[in-house]
Amino acid sequence: IRRKVAGDDFILFEQVIPVHVSLFFTAVFVTAMFSVIFYAHRKEIMRSFYKLPSVVLLGSGEGHANIIREITNKEAMPHAKVEYFYVGYHTNGETLQLVAPRNHTMKSGVVLRKMKGMNCKSLVYVFDVSPSSEPIGEQIKAFNKAQSALGADYIVVANNAHAADKGKLKRIRSMFGDIHEVSLTNKKGVDRLRASILSRSA
Repeated sequence: IRRKVAGDDFILFEQVIPVHVSLFFTAVFVTAMFSVIFYAHRKEIMRSFYKLPSVVLLGSGEGHANIIREITNKEAMPHAKVEYFYVGYHTNGETLQLVAPRNHTMKSGVVLRKMKGMNCKSLVYVFDVSPSSEPIGEQIKAFNKAQSALGADYIVVANNAHAADKGKLKRIRSMFGDIHEVSLTNKKGVDRLRASILSRSA
């Protein structure tokens, strides 16, 4: 870029402000803006995880993500930013978040630390009453730890009720009284569980 400034004298502007310098600062600015937008979006996702009214599913065995699917009529998905968790959403005027560990063998202490500070409206605790599941006494100890940590109203589920160990099922019934005997294999008890979760979390 040439510009006459006095008489026949010209100044080459790109000698004063080289083009590559301008492009460099433009690139830095654009990168900075994208970074700000990215981290703001990430922060909002993280904030919503802890702010949304939530139902937490914990307990023994697998199938937690399948229970979320039955309640929301959509597949549970890994959370975009919070590791270790499946999430699903039910919307009926207000959005309800359903959260479950992605790995049912993960230590309960790790799970509970990750859930600290959530807006937990209800705890759905799943007892596996199948013959091959861990001893029911150990499952009860884990329930007591989770309920004490979250301090939320709870719903007790006896999963795999279609092939239940009668002794385990009897122990759960005697301890909790009103429980939800559920089988995801034949859908036994699913509608009642859905209604209970949604009504208690309203």
